[in-house]
Amino acid sequence: MHGIVDTYGTILPHLLPQLLNRFSVDALFYNTIAGRLIAISTVFNSLSQLAFGWISDRFRSVHFLTVGILLPSVCISLLGVAPSILVVVLLLSVSGIGIASFHPQATAQAANIAGQKKNANVSIFITGGNIGQAIGPFLIIIMLQSVTLDNTITGKNTSLTYLPVCMIPGIISTLFTNKFLRPDPIEVTEPTESRGKSGPNGNSHFEIVSLIGLYMVAMLRTVTTIGLVNYLSLQLDSVGYGDIRRSGILASFIFAGSMGILFGGRMAEKTGGKVILCVSLVTAAPVLYLSLNSNNLLFIVFLLFGNFILSSSVPVNIVMGQQMLPNNQNLATSFMMGGAWGVAGLLNYPIGMLADHFDREYILSALALLPFLSVFFLILVRKK
Repeated sequence: MHGIVDTYGTILPHLLPQLLNRFSVDALFYNTIAGRLIAISTVFNSLSQLAFGWISDRFRSVHFLTVGILLPSVCISLLGVAPSILVVVLLLSVSGIGIASFHPQATAQAANIAGQKKNANVSIFITGGNIGQAIGPFLIIIMLQSVTLDNTITGKNTSLTYLPVCMIPGIISTLFTNKFLRPDPIEVTEPTESRGKSGPNGNSHFEIVSLIGLYMVAMLRTVTTIGLVNYLSLQLDSVGYGDIRRSGILASFIFAGSMGILFGGRMAEKTGGKVILCVSLVTAAPVLYLSLNSNNLLFIVFLLFGNFILSSSVPVNIVMGQQMLPNNQNLATSFMMGGAWGVAGLLNYPIGMLADHFDREYILSALALLPFLSVFFLILVRKK
């Protein structure tokens, strides 16, 4: 189920060129409109999770899961027949709300579905989402190509008419979830005397400054990730990459990031979180920059390796945030994930405007080098 939901949630970069071309968006505002769609999709998806996390902790219902599957599957599939950009905006907004309602309770249920094997279950849950993000949109693009009679593998005229067919897996999953799954009570640990305070312990100023530093690192890194996967999709389309080839590169980029997350979590146990953060940010920037200034095979190799390195710091951000707020670990996680993704997605709107004013290639290069800037915020992150 997680893989299916995340397929719908991450397909926008794969569809962006086709959507914008379908509505004949003015070239002067091409990247601006793209940035607006990126911002709307990400904000509703990520920031809404903060509210749904709070609500689902208090009201257990299978409908958080069923609605969370049904809304994105229907709304994203209807993008193919949307009559205007305004309707696309509405569909992305409703889809984002559905995705946000799914993740908090689904994650909690994954941890409680088989007794004591919480880590294993959550790992399976996250891996399912990663597989969906990487493979799902690519398969949909292949399907759209296969049903278009006048397409070639390098063609740019893939029809979106058949996209509504893609809601079928989501509807089937919704029916399955509603029939067979019921949310179990989530185990809640009673606060002890040492954990009774809801705020940071000790030097609150120290904790807040360090948390802000970590947040800025997470947010700026996410600006790079979201910006690259979306604006690179537009750039590849503009230089003649066919839909399948372009989508395959995006899928590989996301998969490399997923592998980087797994690698970073293991390495942090051996070398320390701050070391991983620093090495990841400093190393990823030049590798990504090299990819954008390379051709053919080197472009793809550097691009995937760069995102692998950059994403290796994701679990470190989350764990360090939880350590700084030991009595509010859910809040820390939401801050480093939903909060960072929401603001980063919102910032991609002005990034799109800059891409129209200057040049998309320059903006892509700037996004690749942005992790360098985030290294300076590590100065704020200090140990007690």
